[in-house]
Amino acid sequence: MSKKHWKTCVGHLERELPADDFNIWILPLQTRSSKGRTVIQSPNEYVRDYIAMNYLERIRDIYEHLGAPRDSIIVDVSSGQDAVSKTAPVVSRAPLKTGLDKRYHFDNFVQGKS
Repeated sequence: MSKKHWKTCVGHLERELPADDFNIWILPLQTRSSKGRTVIQSPNEYVRDYIAMNYLERIRDIYEHLGAPRDSIIVDVSSGQDAVSKTAPVVSRAPLKTGLDKRYHFDNFVQGKS
């Protein structure tokens, strides 16, 4: 199905759901078509599971009303290529000055055979 169907579905959900629920659960979702199916992509597994348990049937109802088969709608986690990287960039820093005396290390304090 097309992006137009997803926009229509999102419009229905926006009218039906409380604003907080809509913003938290529905807005982060994206769609893509794959092998005749509409894949609803969630940012992580937690959101995927929550959508599957709480909203997937309603989404399927809306899509069915728009002419799509119910079983053509699935929820999955976004691939790493499509998701925005959440890792912070690595910043190289100069070594920290600890104030420790380099003469005093473990080998100097151990007596006897090792």
